[in-house]
Amino acid sequence: MLTSVSMQLNGEYIETLIEGYTTLDVSKQELLSVEQKTEEIGIADGSKFKYRRYEDREITVEFAIEGKTRAELMTKLTKLNGVLNVNDAQLIFNDEPEVYYVGTIKGTPTVDFIIGISSDNAVATGKFTFLCSDPFKYSVIEHEAQQSVDDPTTIVLDYNGTYKSYPKLEVDFYSEEDSGA
Repeated sequence: MLTSVSMQLNGEYIETLIEGYTTLDVSKQELLSVEQKTEEIGIADGSKFKYRRYEDREITVEFAIEGKTRAELMTKLTKLNGVLNVNDAQLIFNDEPEVYYVGTIKGTPTVDFIIGISSDNAVATGKFTFLCSDPFKYSVIEHEAQQSVDDPTTIVLDYNGTYKSYPKLEVDFYSEEDSGA
């Protein structure tokens, strides 16, 4: 069963890979942390601005996982470790299906507590964190540039982003004779 914050990891939901796994909550650091560097100049008041940069983003996922026995639960937790053992994974969340992040697991998933360790039910909750050294979100959809209606010699690219973009452009030139028109 998928939740509103379920995560696709390289195109697959963990819920479909591990029976009994559920995503409970996600913290994506919606506002990025900014590092600013200034330099004091002699005895002048204030300082001189040198640069600013966005710091890494951390995405923390809280989860629950259940098994019929403690042994089954431990097997599922081991499988979860294997599923999360990826570098530069594409992360897509159900509450933002139009964008993805790129992250690598940071540390080891923690299990906060185990409930009902009887012979017929075992549930663990915990969390894991992905480090996104590239802190930005990227569009899942590729955008195709179109010729401007007002000026046929101009191609307009507007991705509606909030940060400078350096798109990769691919251009194919052909004549109307080549297209059969």
